[in-house]
Amino acid sequence: AAQLVENQWMQFALQTVAASAADLAQVEVESDALRVVWPHLAKLFGGARISAAVLDDPDACEARIVILTGARHKEPMGNLALKGTVVGTAIFSGRAVCVEDLTTSPYREAETLAQLGLRSTMVQPFEIDGRVFGTINLGSTEVAAFGPADTAILRQICVLLGGAMRAARMLSRAEQSRRLAEEALKTKARFLA
Repeated sequence: AAQLVENQWMQFALQTVAASAADLAQVEVESDALRVVWPHLAKLFGGARISAAVLDDPDACEARIVILTGARHKEPMGNLALKGTVVGTAIFSGRAVCVEDLTTSPYREAETLAQLGLRSTMVQPFEIDGRVFGTINLGSTEVAAFGPADTAILRQICVLLGGAMRAARMLSRAEQSRRLAEEALKTKARFLA
């Protein structure tokens, strides 16, 4: 029976990943990608606190924390210095990090998260052109809430998110190049007239 339930969840998860891929393919503005992916994350990890850490500068030592709309906790958004944090570890390693029990975690933000009632967390980085630009962060009130299947599904969502953000950046650059070319043609036409 447990195997049947696990297989049904995996089928649901894969359908949700496919739906997120379709929605992310429509993203034209990079900042919309997190807004578009949130409902899919909420379907998959409904009881979790969902946030993102975004590196505005990939060489920076801090990330901007974004509490995704609809998350249960509404703590203020702000910047997080990455050194010694679970988010920083995921960003610097480029790998998912799971903390099974925040009350015994050595990470700097663990105590603050535990005070919010969270007991475990999973942080998955997303990349654009091979560079980590942020993470999706899940928190749960249960100890060891996230397993290998959760990690695999979140990894797929983050691959899609990074791809959508890359495509939106390329679209933005192409639009900017088009506008510059149009202006150059207008200037040339005025000069030749």
